[in-house]
Amino acid sequence: MKNILIIAPHIDDELIGCWSLFCNPDNRISIVWLYEITDVRRREAVCIDLSRRIKAEIDLTAFGEESVAGIIKECNPKEVYVTSRKDGHLDHKKANALFRKYATHFYSVDMVDATYIGEEESKYKRATLDALFPSQKALWKGNAKYYLFEAISRCDFDSNRVITHKEYIVTVPSFYYSKCLEAVREEKWSSSINLMNLLLEICPTGKVTIESYNEILSSEG
Repeated sequence: MKNILIIAPHIDDELIGCWSLFCNPDNRISIVWLYEITDVRRREAVCIDLSRRIKAEIDLTAFGEESVAGIIKECNPKEVYVTSRKDGHLDHKKANALFRKYATHFYSVDMVDATYIGEEESKYKRATLDALFPSQKALWKGNAKYYLFEAISRCDFDSNRVITHKEYIVTVPSFYYSKCLEAVREEKWSSSINLMNLLLEICPTGKVTIESYNEILSSEG
């Protein structure tokens, strides 16, 4: 059995972001949930241990930031999964900042750089989410990304690609490259500042830079 720790900002983030881990019977998973722990959500979390839909063994569960160090000491995980810094939710970013020093893998609940898990698997994932977290059904009913995809990586820094267009050299995160390339080529902007604003709409995460012969603009200032 492989000991795995998942640090989840909210109850259900662990299953949304790390679905494949729960489908592997060779995994022994411990989970710590950090924020927004209401009585309703706490009851839903406990059901994970009882669910026959989960093939992995659920070894330990706990709530709160202070529980992380204790579980790491107790279960000595071979792998630790932390939310990606690319996620937009502030709680996800906070979890990343606090616990990335332990991480072996990063997962995106926002499905940044995600992979489609397949028709049958996505149906099974949706049914499992519905069964375990009924209070949250409206979330994935309104946004299918939560059950159609998975995004786990060993690095949560952006890789970048360069777009050269007339007097501009534009650097954008690889994930948004195609949309950015199309926007730059359409030339529906009148200045480098307008182009930057357009690219920032396309790239909600990651660094964007625009270079020309007389200026450099960066999304990070």
